[in-house]
Amino acid sequence: MGRNSLLLIHETIGGNLRKMDLKRVSEKYNYEFPDFYKRLWEDGMLDWYKGWNEPWTKERNWVTEIYPKIKDEPPILMHSGGFDFQMLSPNEILEYEFCEWWDTKHKFIPFARTNAGDLYAFYKNIEIEKNNPIVLVWHDDNRTEILAKNFEDFIFRKMIERVVHIDEDDINENFEGDNNIFKNKLLSDLGTAKKYLKPRYVSILNEIYNRSFSELDSIISVSEMKDIFKETIKFEKIDTEFEHEIDE
Repeated sequence: MGRNSLLLIHETIGGNLRKMDLKRVSEKYNYEFPDFYKRLWEDGMLDWYKGWNEPWTKERNWVTEIYPKIKDEPPILMHSGGFDFQMLSPNEILEYEFCEWWDTKHKFIPFARTNAGDLYAFYKNIEIEKNNPIVLVWHDDNRTEILAKNFEDFIFRKMIERVVHIDEDDINENFEGDNNIFKNKLLSDLGTAKKYLKPRYVSILNEIYNRSFSELDSIISVSEMKDIFKETIKFEKIDTEFEHEIDE
């Protein structure tokens, strides 16, 4: 059996396992994910862990075991999601424990989190153009932000926001203090994401990511970002907030 045949078998098995995981998540939350999200999931584009379920150790951790396998063809938002953005693994989604003081009337379907523990989720209670919006649920504050009307717009928003406010410590710790390494990582993200995103989104991101990164604070302004969002992803409820905790 040739190498290509083995790779095809491996990819088929991996794809089938991912479909099983997605089915389990859907059943757990009684939620039908949009086709766009399903495609990303089944293609492994939301998998930051390659099925790893063992405890991390000093010698065997995400940096040593996983990142070398995915850095050249990164999954969605690997470098462009922000230094505090982490996609959840299937097991983490299945075992996610909502804070006991959150009101259960709010139906959140988790998919990512911040380092601080805030939750990114689909919000089942609202439907916009046959999609449920993406929200950020704060764990230490009684507020939930509505970020995008669908998952594709959320990805586009995160990839734009990545180059608006850039932390110098982030560049030093994650990109060897080299702005060009940071730029190339973002372009790698765009390279794997572009076949999934709208051509208009790809065009905008390509132009921005190919700008000069010599001065990080001048790549794109907040004003320009807002103008882009106004022309692309703006909708009535974007950037509005609501409370999600149980009333005292």
